[in-house]
Amino acid sequence: MSMLTYGVILLASPLFLYSFWQIIGIFISTLTKKNVNNDHYRSLERTKVAILYPTCDDFSASACESLLLQTNVEFHLYILDDSRLTNIKNEIDIWAKLNLQKVTIIRRPDRNNFKGGNINNWLFNHCNSSCYLYILVVDADEILPSNFTVNLLNRIQSGNWSFVQAGHNRVVPDDKSMNLSYF
Repeated sequence: MSMLTYGVILLASPLFLYSFWQIIGIFISTLTKKNVNNDHYRSLERTKVAILYPTCDDFSASACESLLLQTNVEFHLYILDDSRLTNIKNEIDIWAKLNLQKVTIIRRPDRNNFKGGNINNWLFNHCNSSCYLYILVVDADEILPSNFTVNLLNRIQSGNWSFVQAGHNRVVPDDKSMNLSYF
């Protein structure tokens, strides 16, 4: 045999062994795959979701309206307001008064750590972990379809998902939205 043939065999051998190793790994993982027991999950009808809407001078009433239209799930909307502009704070206050049953505004005395600090403030000072099994954090420019939260919970509760990041419709400055796909 020529040197070229030996070279090809020498290069192909590790690839063959690696492929064989991967196939065995897949086979073993299918044999040992645990069945997910969903008995410990609550039904969605009794699941309460905290929807966090952090904002800092970028409040969008249309985005918040989409959050209030979530179906088949119990939720409460928390507007985490770090706004500096008085007119934005007033707009949030007026909008929230129209939806008192489902909306709470939370303002903190400082703006330390930006959005993360705003969310941490809610977690440490306002979160009721016995009440909320799930927390949905929504950007200030997100417009969600009405079935977004229930679809998200169904995917999480299936046991096949540990993290979900989804596309969304985005409010653009002239208040038109840009379509993106979900899940």
